[in-house]
Amino acid sequence: MTDLNELLERVKAATGPDRELDADLLEMASIGYYDYTRSNYEYQADDANRLDLTKEWWHPFPTRTIDAALALTERVLPGAQVGLDPIFFVDDKSVKWHAVICIPNWGAWVPVSNSWIDRHEERHTQRPMAILAATLSALIAKETP
Repeated sequence: MTDLNELLERVKAATGPDRELDADLLEMASIGYYDYTRSNYEYQADDANRLDLTKEWWHPFPTRTIDAALALTERVLPGAQVGLDPIFFVDDKSVKWHAVICIPNWGAWVPVSNSWIDRHEERHTQRPMAILAATLSALIAKETP
């Protein structure tokens, strides 16, 4: 399994969709991955998590589409809330996307503070990558004592 910190660095460094990165993200989420050494892209996963990915259009592309990035986030962080905002630069030609993942801890809810929300933020020039980077940041924070 790929290290989360390594995955985060690869997502941050990515300049566009990447099928190898998709495969590693799907494996990290226990969804499965594609064996790129075979011509038919045989789907690999344990039976409990097997999805019917026999159709080309059904293959998830978390680094390409916002929908797939959000689905992966929901899979690994159930109940997390995702926000995505554009950040426009002075030259009016550049945009970075600011993704925020909020994970509420309802047991610690206090009406006068936000201390009961775990908040993780990342930025990227690609919208799906911003979501994936924030997701990975949240997962790394969860694993860190």
